[in-house]
Amino acid sequence: MMTDIPSTLRIGPEDSREGPQDSAFLIRIGDGRLREPAPMIIDLTELSELHLARGEAHALEVEGRQATVTVDDPSMSAQHARLLRVACPDGPLHVLHDLGSTNGCMVNGERIAQGQPLGDGDIIETGTTFWKLHLAPVARPDRLLARAYRGGPIDFCSSVSFEMLEALYRVRQVAPTDVSVLIFGESGTGKEGMAQELHRQSGRAGPFVALNCAAVPENLIESELFGHHKGAFSGAVADKRGLIESAEGGTLLLDEIGDMPPALQAKLLRVLQERSFIRVGETSPRRVNVRFVAATHRDLRQMVEDGAFRGDLFARLKGLAVRLPPLRERREDMGILLAALLERQEAPPLSITQDALRALVLHDWPFNIRELEQALAVAVAFARDEGELCLAHLPAEVRAPSPPPIGAAADQANGAPPRRAPRGAPTREELVELLEAQGGNISAVARELETTRMQIHRWMKRHDIDPESFR
Repeated sequence: MMTDIPSTLRIGPEDSREGPQDSAFLIRIGDGRLREPAPMIIDLTELSELHLARGEAHALEVEGRQATVTVDDPSMSAQHARLLRVACPDGPLHVLHDLGSTNGCMVNGERIAQGQPLGDGDIIETGTTFWKLHLAPVARPDRLLARAYRGGPIDFCSSVSFEMLEALYRVRQVAPTDVSVLIFGESGTGKEGMAQELHRQSGRAGPFVALNCAAVPENLIESELFGHHKGAFSGAVADKRGLIESAEGGTLLLDEIGDMPPALQAKLLRVLQERSFIRVGETSPRRVNVRFVAATHRDLRQMVEDGAFRGDLFARLKGLAVRLPPLRERREDMGILLAALLERQEAPPLSITQDALRALVLHDWPFNIRELEQALAVAVAFARDEGELCLAHLPAEVRAPSPPPIGAAADQANGAPPRRAPRGAPTREELVELLEAQGGNISAVARELETTRMQIHRWMKRHDIDPESFR
């Protein structure tokens, strides 16, 4: 049976189990048509073989444990590639075979000559179409896929990344409650956007207000937060409402909370405990109804241990801790993000060359979406009169090749065997120590042990370790 799936998802059998399960998904990132992300997520878990082919539309045909996906990509051959699932002692291995296609197949920017073993996060090119292989275990994939982007209008919540979808799911679940939320992630990952989504889903009638604790001078931040009484200090020529008061009935984001001065941390703790505050220069408390959300790129747990952040305030803020993945961990969202940013920048209609899209997908983006937005703005300025965004239009640091994503293919490119934990399986104590050091970041632990995220999840399952307890 052939199923037409433009802008939709192919979802496998519903899985009601709560814990992380071994799974495999092939996720379409996009192609040279920047305004048409056309997402696809193909569940490989129950398939032994998947053929990738050119077709008039995006469609999937499934027959037992074999399937064929067709993509509207003129650069692909009628029978382009085959992805096989091979049984191995350490778990299934996925191998990509080029079926003699005209334009060949590439993995992590390198053309393959024969059967190519793949790993979690590897980037595949068939024609001008880019894919990401996701092999890390996913808890309740049906729950997340139901919320994945299916085409149409694009906003901050548009994603096909399981990590991002998990973060959105958790935020939306607690949004109607009064639970405080701590959002952490690298600079530029969209922490304020997530806080705004929390506010939208909360149903609160008041406004969303944000304070960047790192941007306000230390001697002014108390006045900004609590407000002040006329004459409270030099320059206080009139009464002023603080941001807490301005956010009445709504949500207050304390961005970069790790940069808040220690003296102010104690006063903020009092507000969280008593739901009241005192303006600078006054003595009478004022009641407040505000949802507090904190965000940071710092390791607050380590700051608490170092005495740089109050442990009691950390405990108050961390009702729910949500980690936003960096852009290098959600490359599958590149097509969606490019379309959204071009729309925000009101860019003219543009296509993109394959080598330019490859550079954007494979770049590590140390400053994440904020860096991507600036790089794209520069490229659009150069490409505006040409109608096509080329590699030469991108900043030099983006054109330079990045290290390939962690995966079996990265090793194969150097003639090495697939990564299978060369250091050997860690003990429970060693794994716990690494998880604590990395704040529960599974990808970072996998890099440290030179293995895959899937293997880390297997070890955690074996030792009954919950990664959330380290975040």
